[in-house]
Amino acid sequence: MNDEEFRRRLADDMKELASEDTRRSHLAMAGRAALLLVSDFDDDQTFVRLKDLLTKLDAERKAGGNYFFYLATAPDYFAPVVEQLGSVD
Repeated sequence: MNDEEFRRRLADDMKELASEDTRRSHLAMAGRAALLLVSDFDDDQTFVRLKDLLTKLDAERKAGGNYFFYLATAPDYFAPVVEQLGSVD
């Protein structure tokens, strides 16, 4: 799935599941900003790629280092992934 397909599916799910107020206030933002990074947690380059992507987006969008993550992983992988996120230079 690419970014465009991810945004389309996100928008469809929000239309179906979110309240009317939520849909109006968040759907447009999610449609522009959501990105998908599919990677292997065991690959250190995954986290380097994520850092590079966030650095690029931060500069483009003047986000000031503010990011929102949705970490779709099994509970057993959550702590190791978070550790990897914190260890990338």
